[in-house]
Amino acid sequence: MLVVPVLTAGVALRLNFTGDPGDGTRTRGRDAIWLGHAWVDGRKKDADLAAFAARIKGTGIKDLYVHAGPLEHDGTLPDSSYPRAHWVVDAVHRTMPSSDAAISRAYPCRRAARSMPRMIWSE
Repeated sequence: MLVVPVLTAGVALRLNFTGDPGDGTRTRGRDAIWLGHAWVDGRKKDADLAAFAARIKGTGIKDLYVHAGPLEHDGTLPDSSYPRAHWVVDAVHRTMPSSDAAISRAYPCRRAARSMPRMIWSE
């Protein structure tokens, strides 16, 4: 019996987020998006970035946050987790000059997120 209310709520939430955005939906021109680990581990290439740039053109997305974690148990982030971080930052600046890319760690808790700075590469 407990399943029915939970299922009903899930369906209602899903239906609420379908269709076109409403008239009151707008951008401030400085929106952001999180990108997955594939952008820094070598799976994404120039063609992927070109397709992504075309997809977000005109959306107001200017800031890109790229997942580079997770952290090890001792709180470190091994270099092997983000071998192509410099490539993605350089490629974003070349392909989408009005965008900024930040390589961000995945934090296990808010306390760690406050105490450890986001890694940002810029030339």
